[in-house]
Amino acid sequence: MELKIIPISSITCGERFRLDYGDINSLIESIKKEGIIQPLAVKQTSPDTYHLLAGGRRFQACTKASITDIPVRIYPETITPLEMRSIELMENICRKDLTWEESINLKNEINELQIEIHGRKKSTAVDAEGWSERDTAELLGMSNTSVSADINLANALKVFPELKKATNKNEAMKMLRKLQVDVIQEEISKRLMEKRARTPIEQQLLDLSNRYIVKDFFEGIREVPDHSIDLVEMDPPYGIALQDLKKHDNIDIQLHTQYNEVPAEDYLVFMSRVIRECYRVMSENSWL
Repeated sequence: MELKIIPISSITCGERFRLDYGDINSLIESIKKEGIIQPLAVKQTSPDTYHLLAGGRRFQACTKASITDIPVRIYPETITPLEMRSIELMENICRKDLTWEESINLKNEINELQIEIHGRKKSTAVDAEGWSERDTAELLGMSNTSVSADINLANALKVFPELKKATNKNEAMKMLRKLQVDVIQEEISKRLMEKRARTPIEQQLLDLSNRYIVKDFFEGIREVPDHSIDLVEMDPPYGIALQDLKKHDNIDIQLHTQYNEVPAEDYLVFMSRVIRECYRVMSENSWL
């Protein structure tokens, strides 16, 4: 690579990453006052001609400002198209006026280009050959988590175009999480419906009945594995001597004969055992 000042007329522009450079009047004024602080990147195509690799906005501003000579970094003719594109993208990623969509798409394209150049890394070993998202993060000087999330979001934009309606990246991330939940729930529902369609109604009823354990509580709960229940609802008999209170009530005779109440003097011990067993079978973050 060589640093040099060349005529702006000797530079040609190919396909640019940014189609719209927006308002560059402030940049024109800055260049007129301070000159070009960061040289453009070009590839030499002949002794007197160059192809612009990076710095399209500065090039347009210099052209409009009627600047004739500009500083450039000259890359050799042997540079590959992939390396040319990589240089352009790497320069663009440092821009401050990119939209959130442009920014994540740039990171994704840089990652894909590097994989195309170096091959995809097949091992997590430090000295493994190839390229990974972690390498892209190191190249950009960003965290692996951040770059990975941006790459995932960029790929999601291709599947869910409605994400483009988001006003910023955080909003797009929230929209994506909701879409992912909706897709998962839809797939689960679809699979359940397909399974039910293949299962005779008699088998469905049998499967449902097998979900109930009708036994003495302390006997039946032994069959329940630890930390396997998400919701526990209790309706224990209350130690209030209900049968004695109702013994003169002829309306509910069946209640008198079938209602098994825990004696008041045993109630604290009884409830302590119940709560202890419930706690054993309840999963993390479950409800009682």
